[in-house]
Amino acid sequence: MAQEVRWSIAFVGSPPNRLSAGDGNLTENHSVWGQHPELWTVFYYHHTNALTIGTSTYALRDGDIAYIPPGASCSHAKVGDDCWVDFITFDLPARQGFRSAIPHVTRSMQPFLPNLRKASNLIVDSSVHAQAFIWNLLLFVGQSPTLFREAAQLYEAEDFIRQNLGRKFRIEEIAEFCRLSPRSLLAMFRAEHGVTIQEYIISKRVQEATRLLLRTNLTIKEIAQRVGMPDLQYFNKTMRTMTGLAPSKLRQTRDK
Repeated sequence: MAQEVRWSIAFVGSPPNRLSAGDGNLTENHSVWGQHPELWTVFYYHHTNALTIGTSTYALRDGDIAYIPPGASCSHAKVGDDCWVDFITFDLPARQGFRSAIPHVTRSMQPFLPNLRKASNLIVDSSVHAQAFIWNLLLFVGQSPTLFREAAQLYEAEDFIRQNLGRKFRIEEIAEFCRLSPRSLLAMFRAEHGVTIQEYIISKRVQEATRLLLRTNLTIKEIAQRVGMPDLQYFNKTMRTMTGLAPSKLRQTRDK
């Protein structure tokens, strides 16, 4: 049975960019994959399937749409013939400001298909239609973040972590900022994310480091300092463990 739909947080105050779109059958690359650390993908399904995002699994039907957030671990139960999808992949450039809770899945979205197809077909000539379509879709399905967690302090903790990646900080400091006890904060992170808060912090540091490697010309040493891992040996080891590539190798992929 599919789990209750969960949500991802997106900053939607600026229009999406770095758009690509298409359609086709799901391939073996979609059986198990890690979503790009900077990019979202929206899938429109024309078949039944089971999609796993993180620890949540959803039974999908024709007309359902899935919203894959950056860095997510995902898998499909079925790939190959008769697994047709339309998709749009994009970046949300805003790093702060207006944010929205985006569901992992929305049901029975057939009315959106003609506009999705139009946006996809026109993207070769201009990204304007795809940009307008996907931005409108996210604003349509998004909801207030505080509606979908029992504790709004989790968002405050995530914001604190994101804004302080470049320095060392203690769990007690986050807890005080969120008006929680350290024990409550640790329990909330484990329940919401399925990882310890320390593991979550490392994943966010790696995600930001990956973004800087792919989008800037900062040196590896500068990037390591910016994400709070100034020990280059530790930084290189962590990046290899989390991404499968050393920072220098990961940077080389941006030109391929």
